[in-house]
Amino acid sequence: MGPFDPNPKLTTGAGDNFNAGFCLGQVLDLSPKESLIIGTATSGFYVRNAASPTFHELIEFLSEWSNME
Repeated sequence: MGPFDPNPKLTTGAGDNFNAGFCLGQVLDLSPKESLIIGTATSGFYVRNAASPTFHELIEFLSEWSNME
């Protein structure tokens, strides 16, 4: 399950952010499953913050997300 947010700040562009995160995972030579996780986290950050994450913000979000589950 992804990082659900019942009150997203912004949703338009979330798919673009997912695609960018997935492509980042592929460029980093991650597995398809790991790339899906990166894409989901990138999109999850975006809908919460109304901005795309920096690489360091993405790493921090992934860490926080892993503690949520």
